[in-house]
Amino acid sequence: MSWLRSTLLILTLLLLAVSAIRITTVALHEVAILLGCLLCLAGSRSHTAPRWLLIGTGLLLVGAVSSFLMAGAPADSLGKVVAFVALPIAAGWLILQIPCLRPVQIGLSLLLGVVTLYAFLQWLGIAPALPWQTGDASPQQYLNQGRIPGHTLSPNLLAMELVAAGFLLLGFLRRRALGWVVFALPVLWILFLTRSRASWIGAAAGAAYLVWHALRARPLWQRAWVGFCILATGAITYLVATSTDPSATSRAEIWSYTWILLQQSPLWGGSFSGYQEALAVLAQGNPSFLTHGLPYAVHPHHLLLATWWHTGILGLVGLVTVVAGSLWVRPTTWLTACAQASLVAVVANGMLDRTVWQADLAVLTAVAVAVTVRTRYAT
Repeated sequence: MSWLRSTLLILTLLLLAVSAIRITTVALHEVAILLGCLLCLAGSRSHTAPRWLLIGTGLLLVGAVSSFLMAGAPADSLGKVVAFVALPIAAGWLILQIPCLRPVQIGLSLLLGVVTLYAFLQWLGIAPALPWQTGDASPQQYLNQGRIPGHTLSPNLLAMELVAAGFLLLGFLRRRALGWVVFALPVLWILFLTRSRASWIGAAAGAAYLVWHALRARPLWQRAWVGFCILATGAITYLVATSTDPSATSRAEIWSYTWILLQQSPLWGGSFSGYQEALAVLAQGNPSFLTHGLPYAVHPHHLLLATWWHTGILGLVGLVTVVAGSLWVRPTTWLTACAQASLVAVVANGMLDRTVWQADLAVLTAVAVAVTVRTRYAT
């Protein structure tokens, strides 16, 4: 049973690289995670889950289902509730059941290898458009701008998949300098080609967290580094808030309209459907936003606002509980620190752009939390 669980986990992470491939209405990696979840339910616990994790994930699941039902159970939201909430929880649970974390390392290596290779071939002009990209104008638009979307519809999503998975895999390669070079250089090159500034900020936040961990034996230097990071965060926040760049101003408008929407349904939010249409109604008197901002307003571009809208206030409390619990205790191992750095990167990026509410990022975030729990709370 344990080898089958491990195989399913490797398959799940590998299939994230082609997660848009579907059998009717079900993505391939969703099938793998569902089978893994069923196997977990049939097996016995080998590791304990802390109470904060059970409470947080429970609130997330209840909040997502409640928001879905209160929104009228829209058909296009059901699959997202399963793919973005239920199945990542199952993937994390699967990691808590396998006897060792070697399958996580193998799966992440395969994921990064496939994703990076395809993006590199796309940069060279060899890789063709994928079936799920031909019906969307965005990938070609990004390519015309010199940005690489890879296997996804957006360079921003590709970049954060590389960052989140990269930090996790880094935890398994501490004493393998050659391994660092082999996997890091291609990933960093593709990350540069995405031109995703929010992902660069997320990567910098994760790296800053690892520097903080590395300075644990020098408390004075560690405190000085924390002070520097606070100043840098303040400077970045100021630059974003005062920027006249169209990307920054459109985000500010999206956040403003999302806040108005949340005032209309503060308890339940609006689930995973109808967001862009609701913004279009609110922005009727703003033709500039309708032309330049609305086409990109497919999600709130802010982790807290997005979580509140998709899963209601219960889900927001649940996510905050999971993130806070995962980062509360200082890491004692390099693997724990890298898993936490991956989570820090996803959260930092989520405050400006892509959030965890994508199939790839949702599962990778669950993996980061589960690895943190395994390396800190293993029995």
